[in-house]
Amino acid sequence: MNEIEQKKAQLEQRFEQTIAFHPALARVGGSAAAGLFLSQLIYWSGKGKHPEGWIYKDAAEWEQETCLTRAEQRTARSALTGRGLIEESDMRKLEIDLFKNTLTFRVRWDKLAAALDADDAKEKEKREKKEKCKDKKAA
Repeated sequence: MNEIEQKKAQLEQRFEQTIAFHPALARVGGSAAAGLFLSQLIYWSGKGKHPEGWIYKDAAEWEQETCLTRAEQRTARSALTGRGLIEESDMRKLEIDLFKNTLTFRVRWDKLAAALDADDAKEKEKREKKEKCKDKKAA
């Protein structure tokens, strides 16, 4: 293996665990940061131990995974809860750990599906308008 192939292999291994960024999640979430947070929450959903789907991570863990600062996380969470796409609670309220005040989150799948359906329709309408404009210019 030559030096370039070695570097490529190292980089591929380094970036093996990447966050998928979906533009639709950013659109329905209201920002790229909200889309990134939501994408990571979706990734962790179903992988946690809580039977009702709550994911609990502290701000430092979210920052390590997403590079979103505490302030950016707060803004993203506010946008997502304001749109009804996620729910927020804490470990004490859910009786997961009565001594820990870590925030917990879960995706509201019904609201997310409805928001994505509306986004799909809006994006389809944009594409159709763009096509009509192209057709008019060509004619």
